[in-house]
Amino acid sequence: MNKLKDHSWPGNIRELQNVIERAVLLSDSNKLEHVELEEWIKEMKEAGQGTGLLRLEDVEKNHILEMLDHTQGNRTLAASQLGISVRTLRNKLKIYQIA
Repeated sequence: MNKLKDHSWPGNIRELQNVIERAVLLSDSNKLEHVELEEWIKEMKEAGQGTGLLRLEDVEKNHILEMLDHTQGNRTLAASQLGISVRTLRNKLKIYQIA
């Protein structure tokens, strides 16, 4: 909680929400560790060039990668959970140059 309180959250509640969601999705345990939160905050800052804000393209790409990780690379399941067609997912992967 202290790490969450100490961060300035320039992206406001949306940034906090994104950090928590990502940490929950990627955590291997039932407890969020400060290391996971610190890593995601750092990634957000780097992707937003220090503003704490991400470009929409980066948010979409990160979310697709997270969903693919969550579905263990199953593109059909990932597309379904993202609410898009497999073809759309394939096109986005091509755009983002994701193998």
